[in-house]
Amino acid sequence: MALTDFQAGAVLYVTDNAYTGPTSGFRDTEGVLSYTVPTEGLSAGSVVVWEDGAPDVQWTQSGSFILSTSGDTITVFTAARDSENEPSSITFAVDNSGDGWEPLDMADMTAAMSALPAALAQAGMGSISFSTHRDNYVFRYDITLEFGPY
Repeated sequence: MALTDFQAGAVLYVTDNAYTGPTSGFRDTEGVLSYTVPTEGLSAGSVVVWEDGAPDVQWTQSGSFILSTSGDTITVFTAARDSENEPSSITFAVDNSGDGWEPLDMADMTAAMSALPAALAQAGMGSISFSTHRDNYVFRYDITLEFGPY
């Protein structure tokens, strides 16, 4: 769900690659989805859906974007990765590994692990880490935020 308006042509990136820290950036062992905002733009509150295998001209995929059934992390960013594999604008991250965020620059991260990007840690928002791994969570937003397994 978009929390702000996006202009036509803006690109949102979604990856399940582990973020290892500012030294190494993202691992390049999994996948990246790219969503190009259509000509009418994307309004705050709009929901964007990606369905594996469904034809959709707004989405492109590189690598293997397959979420692990034993837990994974997803990071959303709005600017392409630079030459050091580091996005210049990280928007949101969620960790469903059940183990929490890993230390930055950890050398032996598995596919289900990730460090919390420093920009999100400093802001104190824009990330969720579930302490218990479940296959599905539901996010409900109204006056208050409510998270939980359903």
